Amino acid sequence: MYPTSYWKKSVGQWFGSKYLLKAFLGCGAYGAVFQADEMIAERVIQTVAIKIVIVDLERLDQQIEELQLAVRLRHPHLINGITCEQGELNRDLCIGLVMELADDSLESYLKVNKPPLAVKFVSTLAQHLAEGLAYIHGQGIIHRDLKPANILRVGENWKLADFGISRSLQNGTSTYTTKQIGSPAYMSPESYYGKISSAWDVWSLGVIIHDLLSNQHPFPTQIEPELMRMVLNEEPTLSANLGSPFREIVTGCLVKEPKDRWTAQQVLTTLKPPVIQFATPQSSPSPRPPNPPVLILDLPNNIKLEMIKIPAGSFLMGSSKAEVKREHLTFAISRNT
Repeated sequence: MYPTSYWKKSVGQWFGSKYLLKAFLGCGAYGAVFQADEMIAERVIQTVAIKIVIVDLERLDQQIEELQLAVRLRHPHLINGITCEQGELNRDLCIGLVMELADDSLESYLKVNKPPLAVKFVSTLAQHLAEGLAYIHGQGIIHRDLKPANILRVGENWKLADFGISRSLQNGTSTYTTKQIGSPAYMSPESYYGKISSAWDVWSLGVIIHDLLSNQHPFPTQIEPELMRMVLNEEPTLSANLGSPFREIVTGCLVKEPKDRWTAQQVLTTLKPPVIQFATPQSSPSPRPPNPPVLILDLPNNIKLEMIKIPAGSFLMGSSKAEVKREHLTFAISRNT
């Protein structure tokens, strides 16, 4: 791991042939992030962020895979990876990910705006994170380090960032790692024994939601070994500040058994239930009764469920006189569009 001073002295240098590093934004175990100007013919084309890591020849294949993953994923609530670049910094061979430049991080936001935060703010943030997680989990990708420093704001959108330790699951199932990684405050029980699944990220989301609404961790201790013991063996201590639906969400996110834990999609559906709309029926190849009212449900993932409202009626049901009974039913014929 290179010290902060190593990275800070890189400001003012060129990375590759067209990226001028203008400001140091932060560093971690896997590299550093800079604000940079993309220059062509001495003109600024755009201002971007670049995450730069020093090439590790023993891990080069893995480093390249991480870059490929970052530029492949596309979603409104993921930081957009634009392209990849290679170059030298301080005579070290490096590779970099060119990304959209964020306006803020949740970590820096919380330094100014102390929790507990407004319910409306947390609801919007949680929706954005759940949408991003549902997308990457659908792609077979697990983030594994969801925390305020890796949650960035671009305009009005909160986005997941830093897939440096993300993991692609084989065949969509869980797998294992012998290396314990992640940030202790947000690590799930199974992370301590190396089991990797999408449930890991959902646990982290539950901890973040609880922190933002209560200004306290659901396992209240500052001692790391004690935190590990509590996460593995004790139930969370939920704040009285958690009203509905956040109490239900956090409870579902902090289930110790991964297979019983809520999914990101469940969190999203609870925060953003389907919306019922009334609409005038449009022409359709499917047969339909003339001019009935139409109900349209907006389901997650841009799926619409169209339902035709039919007046209440009755009919005789039964195979013999002894079995005949009158049933009064109100029913709807639904068609998934």
